[in-house]
Amino acid sequence: MKGKERAFTLIELLIVVSIIVVMSGAVSKLWYGMEKTSKQTTQNVKFILQGQMILDRIERDIERSFGITHSADTLLLLKQQYGNGAVRQVAYRIDSGELSREIQENGESRILKIADLHSHELTITFLNDATVRLEWHREARNHPLQLQMNRLVTFVNIEGRMP
Repeated sequence: MKGKERAFTLIELLIVVSIIVVMSGAVSKLWYGMEKTSKQTTQNVKFILQGQMILDRIERDIERSFGITHSADTLLLLKQQYGNGAVRQVAYRIDSGELSREIQENGESRILKIADLHSHELTITFLNDATVRLEWHREARNHPLQLQMNRLVTFVNIEGRMP
């Protein structure tokens, strides 16, 4: 007579399969959450890097200027002078949802596209205390627990630079 053989019952197999299904669901939910967080972090880094580059460029231009104004068609109009006495004009404009930097010197004009503003906005405000406020921001999304950087602000002293 042979010894008694043991095997898994159908109920034991169903329990194991159920546990595997539940654990797979939990792992896939965690994976989805990590992917979403990674995407948000990447968007935040791009926003910060692009905004910091733009604000730094404008700040450097302002600091090199002796005349700072603005008009209806320009965000900022700057006059700069080189060491040799040559003068150039730098204008920041928004046209068709794009921020551009126009440089006029020696009778020639060059226009450089700086940023696409369809989801971002640049605000330049002249404050009463000889300061310019530069703000780079984007629309806030109101999702719960969403970590998102929406605004970069810097201030530039323009005392003695206004015409």
